[in-house]
Amino acid sequence: MNKLTITTLVITALFTLNNVSNAMMPAAEPYKIYIENHYGAPIKFKVAQPQDSAKEISVGNMDRVLVGDAYQVKKLSIRTTGAGSSYLSPFTDLAKEIQQIQHQAHLDENLYRNAIIIVKPSKSYEPWNIQINWEGKMSTVAMSPEDDIITGIMNGSLGPDYAQKVTEISSYKYYDWANKIGDKPNLNDLLFRYVGNFIIDKNETELKSIINRLYKELGTYKDLFASPKQK
Repeated sequence: MNKLTITTLVITALFTLNNVSNAMMPAAEPYKIYIENHYGAPIKFKVAQPQDSAKEISVGNMDRVLVGDAYQVKKLSIRTTGAGSSYLSPFTDLAKEIQQIQHQAHLDENLYRNAIIIVKPSKSYEPWNIQINWEGKMSTVAMSPEDDIITGIMNGSLGPDYAQKVTEISSYKYYDWANKIGDKPNLNDLLFRYVGNFIIDKNETELKSIINRLYKELGTYKDLFASPKQK
């Protein structure tokens, strides 16, 4: 029995073993929202509408501060700081930006990411110049060797093609379709297991072959379980 046949059998076996467990997959943890200040001077924010009383939090120039997670941040306002600024520059409501974040959070590519509200330079007489970015979540727990390798691939260790494929495999919302997938496993779990094998045998060619197969299988997920927005 050649190596390719063995690999195929292993993939089939793992697909079968995952059939039951994936039907009850947990939802992803809520994303966090940060403010990053590039305004050129300190600013303040509060998790409230402009007219509401709430704790004001300062953000130094070129600093990033955690606002809260998706469950906590429903309203947000910002203003400049300094003597008299509460009168000359009252709080501005960021309702539009919060709505944008809530909408973008449902995109597949943002599943495992946090939202960064970047306050860019602007004149005092101009509207706030704000940009929304999404970045991978930072964990306080040390990554496993498998996570470390997967992150490396996503950052280009095997080239841009495999970076894109692994990113898509890792970010697909399997839990959203758990009740529809049925006998289809979580490909991200399979990837994690195969990377574990790679740590042992160091066979990069086989790892690339497995990534290609999982990515091809992901295509069938997307075809069968397209989100309502895509219909």
